[in-house]
Amino acid sequence: MALYKKALPGAFVLIFMLCFSSFAVVLSLGGGPKSSTLEVAIYQALRFDFDLNKASFLALLQVFICTLFAVVVYRLAPVNRQDASLLAVRGYALKDSWLAKVADGVALLCALSLVIPPFLAIFDPVFSPVFLSTLQSAALWEAVLVSMKIALPAALLSLLLGVCFGVLARFCMDRPYLAFLPNKIEHLGNMILMVPGLVIATGLFLTLRDLGLGLQSSYWIVVWVNAVMALPFVLRALMPVLYQQERRFRNVYLSLGIYSWARWRLEWPLVRKSVAQAFGYALLLSLGDMGVIALFGSQGLVSLPLYLFQLIGSYQLEKGACVAVVLISLCLVLFYCSSRFIGGVTARVKN
Repeated sequence: MALYKKALPGAFVLIFMLCFSSFAVVLSLGGGPKSSTLEVAIYQALRFDFDLNKASFLALLQVFICTLFAVVVYRLAPVNRQDASLLAVRGYALKDSWLAKVADGVALLCALSLVIPPFLAIFDPVFSPVFLSTLQSAALWEAVLVSMKIALPAALLSLLLGVCFGVLARFCMDRPYLAFLPNKIEHLGNMILMVPGLVIATGLFLTLRDLGLGLQSSYWIVVWVNAVMALPFVLRALMPVLYQQERRFRNVYLSLGIYSWARWRLEWPLVRKSVAQAFGYALLLSLGDMGVIALFGSQGLVSLPLYLFQLIGSYQLEKGACVAVVLISLCLVLFYCSSRFIGGVTARVKN
């Protein structure tokens, strides 16, 4: 129960911020005044009116609401204390009953009833002639290439930032006068979702424009913002295992004089699965993002989500469904490759 108490507040804040700043779904379904979120309103103010004052006001409003909500939740959340593996562990009798099994079955059926029908509807055009003609489209594969060119460097950059956050948090854990900082560092990473990605991208664009870089910086802005916006998910995958290794083996490392690269080599087999998971999350989030690319997308910078949005906007629903199948398949393949080649193979013990 203690583990849930530590993990649930951060996950709850993360989910709230994602839902509060919903953009792609609302924009795809119209994004009218009655159903517009703050993120969509910021996009409209920047894309169509280029009203920086209105966009800034809406961004500050979103930051204020998210900050207030996160402060309240984190105030009520328990402090992340010593790992249970180093303390006296008490055993609890786990009782399973038919009522619990029925409740679990009902919950699974409800979840499947929400998830399976959309997937069946998306995969339905696979058996139609439209799917083959879509696969032969040059625009589709150009969009795939652009998505990969954005997702891979963004995921690597996000993973690098996450490791830096983790190393800094572990450095503070080892010093009593900085012991209050690790939780703050982790919360700081989650707070990035409070600031709309569109506002970060616009600020970067205006700064680079003043430096004379202009529109040629659009690609790097998209990569950087995607990396930063994926950072909370990277931290959720990395921080628990980094904390665990620090608490379990800190004294051993200090007594043997093991630091930096030598320590990382020892820890790699223990943390590689979490690293693979973090990289996979960042890769899929960057691959499926449509926020910043919708603002900076041009004729030569159209990703798969943006291409899908353009097809839906022009009422080419069957072709859009085919592109969605390609996007889902690409996500599955990339996540498998991340888990397989970075996470390694799990050893199987035969009885």
